Amino acid sequence: MHTRVRLSDPERWLKFRRYWRIARPVIGSVHTALARTVAAKAREHALAAYVRTDQT
Repeated sequence: MHTRVRLSDPERWLKFRRYWRIARPVIGSVHTALARTVAAKAREHALAAYVRTDQT
């Protein structure tokens, strides 16, 4: 996952850079947790939909 930001001038870029230096680790953790949750739910859904027909 990526976070994209469009900044309109150098002053805003500097302010965002200071903010991002602190926020990035937290946001990165949230992104990672979200991606893992989505992947786990997708696996659960796929396995629930799979039915073996070779067993009795």
